[in-house]
Amino acid sequence: MPENTQTDSVTYYWLATILTDSGRQITISATVPAVPGVHTRMSTVNTVMQHLKELYGNFTVLFLDLAPNEISAPHPATPTA
Repeated sequence: MPENTQTDSVTYYWLATILTDSGRQITISATVPAVPGVHTRMSTVNTVMQHLKELYGNFTVLFLDLAPNEISAPHPATPTA
């Protein structure tokens, strides 16, 4: 294993709006862990999709957002000359 491999998990927040086969429109959100260098964006989205399928069966995705679950400190204003 390479020495620089990161094994710390990063928590991602996701928000999805789906339309179930029965016609229900549902908005749901949660978090999902991912390990950089091990998981990809696609594998993380697939994990979310599998979770939704277990909860609601077949569905259509109307909206999906996936982002790191952290808020960065604001950047200081750049001084102007």
